[in-house]
Amino acid sequence: MYSSNLKGFILAVVSSAFIGSSFIIKKKGLIRASVNGPAASVGGYGYLKESLWWIGMVTMVIGEMANLVAYVYAPAVLVTPLGALSIIVRYIPFPNSIAYLIVPMFLYVSIVKPYF
Repeated sequence: MYSSNLKGFILAVVSSAFIGSSFIIKKKGLIRASVNGPAASVGGYGYLKESLWWIGMVTMVIGEMANLVAYVYAPAVLVTPLGALSIIVRYIPFPNSIAYLIVPMFLYVSIVKPYF
């Protein structure tokens, strides 16, 4: 039982790292694609030709698959809250972001408060 939960825990943490970093990689791909043509926000499709964006998509798919497998090994009460780690990983490169104020509040409301 313990080793199964540990496998699920490790898979959930790894999946959060993959998912969080995939947002960063895709954003860098979108920025790179917008230099060469119209941005995706105005209807451009140049990002589909950008390899960095595709690497981000593959990273996200790997992370989501790891998250799915984590549910096989560990109960949802352990795996689900670890999904919030992807939000933290996503904002590590942006230390001046308002996310550093929002994320701790989100974690408190979603993980700690329901049990008290």
